[in-house]
Amino acid sequence: MKKVVCSFLVAVMLAPSYGVFANETETVILEAVSPEKEEIRTYTLSLEDAKNMAFTDNLQLQAVEYKRKGYEIAQSAAALTKKENKDMPVAVATMSSGLLVKKGYYVELYKSQAELTKLELEKVKAQISYDVTEKYYNYKLTERLVKTSETSSMIAASNLDIVKKQFELGLVTRLDVDGARAAYEGAKAAEEGYKRGLELAKENLKISLNINEPCNFILTDEIEYKEFESDVNKDVEAAMTTRYDIKGLKENDRLAEMNYTILKNSLTDAAADTSTARSNYYQAKYNLENSTRLIKLGIRSSYNNIISAKSNMKIAEINVEINRQKYNAGKIKYEMGMITNDTLTGIMNDLSQSEIDFENAKLTYKLAVEKYGYEITVGL
Repeated sequence: MKKVVCSFLVAVMLAPSYGVFANETETVILEAVSPEKEEIRTYTLSLEDAKNMAFTDNLQLQAVEYKRKGYEIAQSAAALTKKENKDMPVAVATMSSGLLVKKGYYVELYKSQAELTKLELEKVKAQISYDVTEKYYNYKLTERLVKTSETSSMIAASNLDIVKKQFELGLVTRLDVDGARAAYEGAKAAEEGYKRGLELAKENLKISLNINEPCNFILTDEIEYKEFESDVNKDVEAAMTTRYDIKGLKENDRLAEMNYTILKNSLTDAAADTSTARSNYYQAKYNLENSTRLIKLGIRSSYNNIISAKSNMKIAEINVEINRQKYNAGKIKYEMGMITNDTLTGIMNDLSQSEIDFENAKLTYKLAVEKYGYEITVGL
């Protein structure tokens, strides 16, 4: 019996992760059940799906909503205070603030702010939408670049194998082999770099979509571009009636004028409060005029960015076609012994880089159009 007990203790010590049962005749070992690995969720998203996901339970949007509610409560309180103080004399010590209360300035102030938050909400939505769009397509772009780099690596590997065989046959020098190997190592390094970039692009998108757990993405909208043209002069004028910042500047100017008018009509121009109100009014008017000019200039600049991006995209597309033809011709020449491996490698690298440049140019154009659409409506 003593030996049985010893055997039992040894079994427990040697196998702490297993269930063990012993008696005088046999030892039964039960295999531990390993915990199941957590399944990584895959999100299949269109761009619109991604935007809606970013809007859901968004704290920025909730903050603006509560700000609006706060202004509405303050407006109601200001209206009640105005009514209560309608017939009360204004004390000298509180003359300015008392006048503003009686004349309904604070009612207008909070009403204006409450209305502005409605437009602010639209601006925040626009900012979120553009942020998601940028990160969504950056992920798509990096996916494309990974595939392009994988193709380049495969071509470089195939080229290296061919050169090695040619070296064994005495057709090329060791220097050719070294050059082909260097090209392959460079292609693999670029491929790994783009794969790391894809992981960063994924994490960046997860932040905007408020995803915390590990996941994968299948993004269904491609980086496709459409020709875009518009009348920038009409767009600028239309934006002056829809942008949040313009509306805010106009309201600030209106309220500053109201403040100054109330004090000017009730006090003398020599009063300190009147002078301060006048200064604030002039500053508000300057801010409105100057900022409006700058915003108009910014919209025109955004449209110029579209034109430049379109030109760059067209040039990049032409370069891809040219370099593809050069590579196809180069392969034939190389097989016929008309050019060296180094020359062919250079042609291959030019093709790969032109394809990357074209993908980047397409995204730049698409985002420029997207941004312009927001700039001529609520603003970013």
